[in-house]
Amino acid sequence: MNKLIGIILFLVLTTSVAKSQKIDNSLNIGISYSYNTPLGDKYTSVQGIITPSVFSNFESSKSINTFANYKLTSRSYIGLKYGFTDFRNWSNTSSNLFSNSYLYQHTVFLTTQYDILKFKNNLSLFLHINPYINRTTIKLQHDFVGYIPVDESSSDFYTSSFAYGFESSIGIQYPINSFFGIKADYGINKGWS
Repeated sequence: MNKLIGIILFLVLTTSVAKSQKIDNSLNIGISYSYNTPLGDKYTSVQGIITPSVFSNFESSKSINTFANYKLTSRSYIGLKYGFTDFRNWSNTSSNLFSNSYLYQHTVFLTTQYDILKFKNNLSLFLHINPYINRTTIKLQHDFVGYIPVDESSSDFYTSSFAYGFESSIGIQYPINSFFGIKADYGINKGWS
């Protein structure tokens, strides 16, 4: 699995030589990197048992995405995006239950973007609504739900599953030139498995 991740990252990083570019002013191809902060309650209750939350106790995550967007009109775009997100550094002040745990996701998005406002200096305020499918893999340290581990010498729990959902975000973007730009957005994500 690590070789596969290495090959994917190598392919993604080598395509970054092309940078983000607009072809014939209608196709935008590029690569992006983002730093994410999981939000939510630090504890959860399942059937009356209070335990630290897995997801919201990850200190941060990083994402790398490749994308291609096609300009439909002067303000709307449609495209595809592949993303890899990695959650590590689980931390909770009163527990080390999941301290060596990790979670990573491979996601394919159908992207839509609408520029709400466009200014003369090319700064734009945009809205995204993106349906997606993903594969999530998680490793949790310790047997906390009474499962039987595959490897009897380890109490780690591994699972992998597919999900679907959508993400929606609003943000600003500014193209500095035809190869480089800045983008900042705030979004929500809702998924089902």
